[in-house]
Amino acid sequence: FTPTWNNGDNQNILNSFLTDFLNMTSDTVIQDQDGIRNSASFSSNVSYSEPLSKSSQLQISYNHNLAPGSSDQKTFVQAGLGEPSVLDTSLSNVFSSDYQSHRASLDYRYNYKIINFNTGLSWQYASLHNRQDFPVPYEFERDFRNFLPNAGMQI
Repeated sequence: FTPTWNNGDNQNILNSFLTDFLNMTSDTVIQDQDGIRNSASFSSNVSYSEPLSKSSQLQISYNHNLAPGSSDQKTFVQAGLGEPSVLDTSLSNVFSSDYQSHRASLDYRYNYKIINFNTGLSWQYASLHNRQDFPVPYEFERDFRNFLPNAGMQI
């Protein structure tokens, strides 16, 4: 079992003065961005190996992963120096995401002197659920089913 956590608060300030020398115009961009991000991952693995001979083995394994996360980001923009800040909804969002996967694998390994060979096949089912609460409520769900072959050789 392997848990991980990531939490972060950030504040970004952008003060930019733009000049268009071709059209002889200028513009000022003043942004203040506040954000909170939280994510975690919980992963567990179970494996069983069965020797087939002195130099080969069969391994069966299962992996489960759960990864929830959330983000709350607000960006405020000033129209000019001394102007009041206004929330910019095109650069702001409140968002949460849940990703979960299940993977079953069957692998064959062969080791003899300097030759190390392996091949296997995994089947993975994963589900993704995203929810945006701001600026416009929106939900997105998708399931994924994949076969994942693998092979390797080392001499």
